[in-house]
Amino acid sequence: MNSKLWAMILAEIIFVVMFVWIYTFGVKGKGLMEGVRYGLYIGLLYSIVPSVGIWAMIPVSGWLCWMWIIFSLIETIILGLIVGAIYKTVRA
Repeated sequence: MNSKLWAMILAEIIFVVMFVWIYTFGVKGKGLMEGVRYGLYIGLLYSIVPSVGIWAMIPVSGWLCWMWIIFSLIETIILGLIVGAIYKTVRA
């Protein structure tokens, strides 16, 4: 696992860059609530597809799959809040 840590860090950096870049295309200047909504939408895409895919291929419990989905949604909603707050400040 340690030998592939660089790949995990790179994947997270790419996710964050793409998360912010996609947000800038659809922003309407509504601030935090727009960021929350965006975080929820991206979170649904980011969490459900991989979590269910892993659950279907690897013997893990359904409970674990639900926890992945829930915590991924929380993570992306928080990221959406941060992007909404920062981008609104920069535009103003």
